[in-house]
Amino acid sequence: MEDRSFESHAPNSRLWSLWDIMEQLDLGHFCRIIAALQHAEDLCIERESHIGGDGQADKSELPIVCSPIQWLRVKCEKYDFRETLRQIDHASCLSLKSGMCPYPPDRRYSVLLTTIRNIRFTLIEELNARKFLWVPNDLSEYVDHEELFGPEVGRAFPSAKSDIMEAGNCLAVGCYTASVFHLMRVVEWGMRAFCDYLGFRKAKKGKKGQLVPVAYVTWDQILNQLDGYVQKKIGSYKVGPRRQETQEFCNSVTQEIRAIKDACRNHVMHTRAHYEREDVNAIMAHVKRLMVRLASRLSES
Repeated sequence: MEDRSFESHAPNSRLWSLWDIMEQLDLGHFCRIIAALQHAEDLCIERESHIGGDGQADKSELPIVCSPIQWLRVKCEKYDFRETLRQIDHASCLSLKSGMCPYPPDRRYSVLLTTIRNIRFTLIEELNARKFLWVPNDLSEYVDHEELFGPEVGRAFPSAKSDIMEAGNCLAVGCYTASVFHLMRVVEWGMRAFCDYLGFRKAKKGKKGQLVPVAYVTWDQILNQLDGYVQKKIGSYKVGPRRQETQEFCNSVTQEIRAIKDACRNHVMHTRAHYEREDVNAIMAHVKRLMVRLASRLSES
């Protein structure tokens, strides 16, 4: 059965502080075990130099040599350090319960030294192999933040929450092009809601003009047919403040979506552009401004 203890003790599935890592991985305990293994190596080296052809190894010291390996086995089983466990299991010269060694006294410490050194080196290699992403302090606020664009946007567009969060996560860990990709998905959620607000629920597709839900057509197909619905919406109000507000809202949203499409969406979706942090900051601000504007007047159905 697969050991899931590491995951089950995680305070959060994705966002960890340095203290969480140290506490959950028992790094302090690992450091003490490594120090004890090093001490055991030093003891073996010292004793080996004093053992002659007929010399006797001090059996009372063997538990001191073997005890760290017993402690280590428990930790390796918990955190799935398989190579270190394999080294421990292959240490056939050790009897971990009694601390005894079947080799003759003149070879005992030599064999123990090699065995312990192999275990220690393998443990350090496996600890080095565990990778964690470091998020700079000034970007930590972007991690796992579903309301990165504010609670109003979150309430108006619940379907966009995961993409908003992933856009922030990608920015925080330096995956800038991926962040732009998720931001384009956020815009699409907003555009669909905008189309619904206009009564534009099906778009013409293909030469025969087949009507298809807007969720299944391209941005071009939507934007090429959008102006007529915008004018119809504006024209549904009499001349006055409400008509003016609607005109300003609809035209500004349409312009924003077209600008985002031409500047970002087409390029990121067709692998023609790569982005850096400054680019993402600017695009994210643009997308946030659009989504806040949309959330001020409408929401997804």
